[in-house]
Order: sequence, then structure tokens, then C-alpha cells
Amino acid sequence: MPCAEQNLDAIAVPTGVNGVYVVPLPALDFENPPPLLRGRPITAIAPHPQHDDRYYVTTEHPDALAFLPDPYIDLLP
Repeated sequence: MPCAEQNLDAIAVPTGVNGVYVVPLPALDFENPPPLLRGRPITAIAPHPQHDDRYYVTTEHPDALAFLPDPYIDLLP
């Protein structure tokens, strides 16, 4: 059975910005944060401005999502 990280890796869509991806909201598991993507912890998330069921996520510094109109949620401790 594949682990949740492998499932997230399979459905995360790279945006062209280093370490920034778009993922469907149901794919994110916040029961055991931070979720991993390609072996790295997701450091921040932000709602997709055009799709209510998708989020931008980053495995880089949370400021990588500063280009979005809505503020990001920093997941770093």
C-alpha cells in the first residue's frame, strides 16, 4: 500500500516556481503535520485564488507563496 507522501507526490502539480506546487485540498493531511512532499516538509500553504478545492503549497521558505493575493499559512514551528 502506498504511503500518503507517495500519493501527494503523484498529484502535486509543479507551478514553475522552485518548491511551489498546487494540490487538491483533500490530499493534505494535517493530522500529522507537516505533510511531506517529495521528501521535504511542506512549510506553508495558501488558498488557490481561482479554485476553492486547491491549495498552493511550498517546501521552501514560506515567503515563496508571497506572490498570492491571500496570505499564506506558515506551518513552520
